[in-house]
Amino acid sequence: MALAGQQEDISRLFHTPLSIPAHGQFLVLSDKLASLQLLENQDNWRYSWGSPCFSTKRVYNLLSGQRQVHDSFRWLWKSCSQPKHKVFFWLILNDCLPTREHLHRRRMFLPSYECVLCSTGVSESATHLFFQCPFAQACWNFLDLTVPVNCSLNEALESFKASLNVPFFMELIIIMSWSIWLSRNDLIFRGTNASLASCLTTFVELVSLNLLRAKASLALVLSLWLEQFKSQLVPLGLSFS
Repeated sequence: MALAGQQEDISRLFHTPLSIPAHGQFLVLSDKLASLQLLENQDNWRYSWGSPCFSTKRVYNLLSGQRQVHDSFRWLWKSCSQPKHKVFFWLILNDCLPTREHLHRRRMFLPSYECVLCSTGVSESATHLFFQCPFAQACWNFLDLTVPVNCSLNEALESFKASLNVPFFMELIIIMSWSIWLSRNDLIFRGTNASLASCLTTFVELVSLNLLRAKASLALVLSLWLEQFKSQLVPLGLSFS
């Protein structure tokens, strides 16, 4: 900074022409140099957090910044779901899942941007696909869950958490969402008609696999819950060994 302040024309320190963002930064630098007062004392380096000790954590926090996030992110990463399921749901929370509406925002051409799981003609957003679509709502109903009307994603998760009232609520939400996503993909890419029976079968299979990842105490209560859930599917003609 001191060497730059000694230059009569600081523009000679840069390769021109500058881009618009770089020119804006150049103007900010010029203003700071104009108000810079040089002293004869020797310069002393110090960290912005006041400590003489370097800390990678403090540097990371300084560069990345901090923001308030919903508890759903904490619920997500503390769950014992498979890593690919966690990343999948993380994309949902950040509205980055490649739904048709998301692809439309990215200017990708598709014959239709409507939800394929229902005939309502609604654009396939993540909120619609997983919570507002009649097919998705029918799936959630088997968990005795009702999606509040005109609610946000976080509000729906809070409602589901309170209604399920089990320590593995997030695992159930993630796996059901994944099962709905697979039903949607099978319909689009394989031409397989989506059905509640196939979606619930996938859900049961994935919850069974999740038992292998859960802690012993959690696996026990999850296993008991799963057996009770299976019994509710008997009227649909579904049976599991």
